[in-house]
Amino acid sequence: MLLFLCLSALLALLLSRQIIGPIKVLSAAAGRISQGDLNTEIEATGPNELYELGHTLQSMTRRLKEIIAILERSEFPERRACRTLAAPCRYQRE
Repeated sequence: MLLFLCLSALLALLLSRQIIGPIKVLSAAAGRISQGDLNTEIEATGPNELYELGHTLQSMTRRLKEIIAILERSEFPERRACRTLAAPCRYQRE
């Protein structure tokens, strides 16, 4: 019985680390993106749901960069909005 409890605890520890690690990585990346760092590299790893979340963050960041580039090329008043939005960002054209 004691052996079963010890093995169960060890298995729970290993599984939690497998989930918590990718969550911490994605959380840190999301924090950098929220501060304007659109060049943040996001590694999509972990169980299916976490992999999908990482992939979605990558897609969102890529689309934000595209939208900012479109607005920067614009000659309309929206361009001023883009400058205002992008000013605090560390976004750099690649």
